[in-house]
Amino acid sequence: LQVDPANERLSLGLKQTAADPWSDMDSRHSIGSRVRGTVTNVTDFGVFVEIEDGVEGMIHVSQLSAERVEDPRERFSVGDNVEAEVVQVNSAERRIGLSVRAMVQSTDRREAKQYMEEAKDASKTSLGALINKELAKGGGEPEDEVAGESKDEVAGEPKDEVAGEPEEGQQEE
Repeated sequence: LQVDPANERLSLGLKQTAADPWSDMDSRHSIGSRVRGTVTNVTDFGVFVEIEDGVEGMIHVSQLSAERVEDPRERFSVGDNVEAEVVQVNSAERRIGLSVRAMVQSTDRREAKQYMEEAKDASKTSLGALINKELAKGGGEPEDEVAGESKDEVAGEPKDEVAGEPEEGQQEE
């Protein structure tokens, strides 16, 4: 690293023999990807999170939650595990911007999209298909009575007797 002939000293560095973790940071942690890490420092303006050896990202105070956070120290402590979404990568300045807020919003959007897809698929299903599906789950055959009605009533034909009323020609007992 440095040669000082006047003092007969050499400065060496082991760290410089390893690959630079920032050389391919864009491909390892692309924008929109999720990372997990450990909180290394909490300041007034945000939280620093180590996402891999020697690489820290920062979650700005405005990105800590969907709600306003006055003091990050109230929610985070050194050593806490945090999951966040990568929102910025600047290899030249060796900075990674992280966001818990964006991660929650992405999750909400993905769940809403999944729900809409399922609802879209369900809207193509007929009532008969749903009934057959439920019957297959129960493993049984359709019963003679549906919701308290006899098979004849379901087919549009009333039962011979109505509870509490005798048929014509019969007397009450």
